[in-house]
Amino acid sequence: MKYLLATGIYPPDIGGPASFTYDFAKELVKLGHKVTVVCYGNSEDRKEEGWDVEYITKKTPVLFRYWKYFLKIFFLAPGFEIVFFQGPVSEGFPGSVACVLRKKKYALKIVGDVAWEQYSQDSTQSPELLDEFVKHRHFGKYQIMELMERWTAKRAAHVFVPSQYLKKIVIQWGIDASRIKVILNTITPFELDKTREQIRKKFNLTEKIVLFSPGRMVPWKNFDFIFRLLPKLPDMYVYVLGGEGTCLEKWKNTVKDIGIADRVSFVGRLKRQEIGEWMLAADVHLLPSSYEGFPHVVAEAASLGLPSIVSDRGGNPETREIFPGLVQVAPFLDEHFWISALQSIPERKSSLQPRKFTELVHEYITNINSV
Repeated sequence: MKYLLATGIYPPDIGGPASFTYDFAKELVKLGHKVTVVCYGNSEDRKEEGWDVEYITKKTPVLFRYWKYFLKIFFLAPGFEIVFFQGPVSEGFPGSVACVLRKKKYALKIVGDVAWEQYSQDSTQSPELLDEFVKHRHFGKYQIMELMERWTAKRAAHVFVPSQYLKKIVIQWGIDASRIKVILNTITPFELDKTREQIRKKFNLTEKIVLFSPGRMVPWKNFDFIFRLLPKLPDMYVYVLGGEGTCLEKWKNTVKDIGIADRVSFVGRLKRQEIGEWMLAADVHLLPSSYEGFPHVVAEAASLGLPSIVSDRGGNPETREIFPGLVQVAPFLDEHFWISALQSIPERKSSLQPRKFTELVHEYITNINSV
């Protein structure tokens, strides 16, 4: 079959939709399918073997980019049996308009509420949680994004989400539950060539208890909550954060103001192999977020036997059932509970083998083919 995969980001860009699209395309080609990827980027970024990549330049205003994306899907879609969008706005909206005009059915993957994410990043005060955000109308650019993602989702033949929590959110968009399929994420196993002891020695952490949080430095991650806990924990506890984002500079200043700069390390954007090394070196992975569609990073930690402490918000609690004994769910921003949990971190366990990506692809194909 011929698959047209439409995504917003794609390698060398970093992020879930980028890595998923690349791995998905690679697996489809292995299975004998023909694949073309449409993405925002520059043609010199990457040349793939086995499938075509059509680039829409990012060096133009948003509306012009959307127009170019629309035209690309409009002219390509008739030549493919399956059109699969990796998000409802930057790729999904212009692409779905093209599909509707072409009377072409499409499938859609949703990993978050784009309108709420933008609202949360813009908010200067504590933003409302997604559960409240979806219950009432908004105005300005947030309303436009809501209209775009809902328009795209309502016209999709199938909508895929990574958690039961996100399914409930999408139902509140007005999408029929019968068209929403939950497919849990999996990961590509890390291939590390060093032992835990070698990596801890490399990072000079042999006498430390290492707390680790990789991810975007954005408000809903609440990594700054952990800053408040460190002064109440022994000096051997250190906190390592990997990633970039709108809150990075603010959080660096917060660390200095609290007086814990010598116990917190911002190691910047990490390549996947580097994330694996830090997870092998760490004693616990922390995710105090107010929202996650499904925390892919918890699956990565579990694959290396690293225990996680996660908040009880969004899709986080579902990971406890998937990775029993490796995930502890803690009340959101409850300092007493989190400190107690950090004082009794469980031992690392044997690495869990994640479901093979091939199995995940077959599950998508089975559902997509019914489009």
